[in-house]
Amino acid sequence: KKIIKTLTAKDLEEQFIILSSNLNINAREIFKKSIENLMFNINLFEKLAPKVLKKEKSIIYDDAGIKTYIKLTENSTISHKIINNLQVLNGLYIADFVSGEKKTLDAKEVSEIISKNQLNGKRTVFTGNSLSLENELRFINNATEFPGRITATKSVEVSISRSNKTLRFTQKKQDDWVLVQSNDLEGWEIYFIGIKKKADSQLSTDQRFNKFGLTGCLNFYNSKFHNSKINISGGVCEDSINIVNSTGEIDSILVSSAFADALDIDFSIMNISQINIDDAGNDCIDVSSGNYKIDSIDLLNCYDKGISVGEGSTLSAKKIRLIGANIGVASKDLSKVMISDAKFKDDTICIEVAQKKQEFGGATLQVNNLKCDGIVKIDKHSEFIMGLQ
Repeated sequence: KKIIKTLTAKDLEEQFIILSSNLNINAREIFKKSIENLMFNINLFEKLAPKVLKKEKSIIYDDAGIKTYIKLTENSTISHKIINNLQVLNGLYIADFVSGEKKTLDAKEVSEIISKNQLNGKRTVFTGNSLSLENELRFINNATEFPGRITATKSVEVSISRSNKTLRFTQKKQDDWVLVQSNDLEGWEIYFIGIKKKADSQLSTDQRFNKFGLTGCLNFYNSKFHNSKINISGGVCEDSINIVNSTGEIDSILVSSAFADALDIDFSIMNISQINIDDAGNDCIDVSSGNYKIDSIDLLNCYDKGISVGEGSTLSAKKIRLIGANIGVASKDLSKVMISDAKFKDDTICIEVAQKKQEFGGATLQVNNLKCDGIVKIDKHSEFIMGLQ
């Protein structure tokens, strides 16, 4: 007869202390932090697992990514403030916090929030819920042309073919940008032809975003993809493509000559068949706070990271081919990365698994088959798994 004994957390703690008695460590503190990280990861899995995409058209996505993120952080030990609205007034930014607080910020403070999620040393997140708009923009909100809303600077050249389902944007000025909001991008191909970066091209160190809080040349917000394709070349922006709070399936993403980050995805749940990126001034792929599945990734000349995964994200990739990066794949801050097959060349660091922000915990990364001449870096809070388990 099988005897089943129920162990309490206290029982497990005492067993852990006994087993680690010969080690020079603070066993109680390590056990406490391990349990905290375990509970956070369980909560994370419970929230994200039901939302893993199926190939259906009836995906409900009303602020799904942002709401999921807020709920996750409410159930964790993460302490931060959330801004859900930014308005521009006489060169300053009026920030509305979820808590009801209002603050007036300058461009440098907003840049710190958008690029680092920090304000005066404290974690502060802008979810991008709402942005003020001014008269200098053009708007396309005509269902006979396009099933959604397009906002762009007036100098951007816009070409729409409803019959062929193609959107084409041509940048005329260095600070031109486009924002697409759509409930139905099924079958659409989107092109952005940007101004090529020059040797003296630069972004302001204090303001790596436009006055509406957008970091991308081509921005997608609150959009639903299905069998969609995105192709962008050139453009002097913090992100060539920025996708926020969106869901669905993308057949291919092609990026060439990115000034800084090539592809940035936040608060989203995405399936992507193919990503090809050639030449990025910073990271080739940067994802956070979401669930991402990618079949095939080909990256060439990523100045910093090939793939950066952060802030409680889950990313699974079947095949990665990368030539030329400082770091191949980085899993950070409670993120989980699973890779079937990876081949890296000319990378200083193949894999980095770490806790970067103290309000989060460690990360995990598993790769079944890895070919790389660089090193693997794992901090004490994180885990790297090599091979099938």
